[in-house]
Amino acid sequence: MSFISKYTSLFSLNNIFSVGIQIRIRGDTNALQDYKHFFHCADQLTQTYAVPDHKVIYFLITDSEALRNEAVQKLEHVIISGLPIQSNHSHHDHADDVNNAIIENWILSKTDYRIISPGGYGKLAAFHSKQLHTTVSMDYPVFDKQIPDCTKEDAFVTFSKLSSEWSLG
Repeated sequence: MSFISKYTSLFSLNNIFSVGIQIRIRGDTNALQDYKHFFHCADQLTQTYAVPDHKVIYFLITDSEALRNEAVQKLEHVIISGLPIQSNHSHHDHADDVNNAIIENWILSKTDYRIISPGGYGKLAAFHSKQLHTTVSMDYPVFDKQIPDCTKEDAFVTFSKLSSEWSLG
């Protein structure tokens, strides 16, 4: 529990603005460039909602060690849990891997805003946050015009919409 508390205590500080970014990669596409729209959205949320003197933190969760490492090296504001990543999704029978996923999801729920990949994992954090208008469900766009403008209120996904998509697990 102290591991989780270190992050949630940080996110609860009055001078911290946090955006959780959950990226489930598609196939072999794990370069930062392929997911730049997630970070662009985080930048837009920061520009729109952060108080100017607040420290900005992007808490990144991904199933790609390569993407995680590249983001930490190249981007400002990015922090990670440091928990091991099992990028193949056949690890669900390993208790440690499942526990790590639960821990990261809990921490994600405590960020001020969240940007989540399609699927069930990120939406659990959205529901746990109990905060409307704080989660953007980011699809994998085919064209740039499909990328939401995260400065606009309609970029946020509703709980009703989240509950109608995918599964909860």
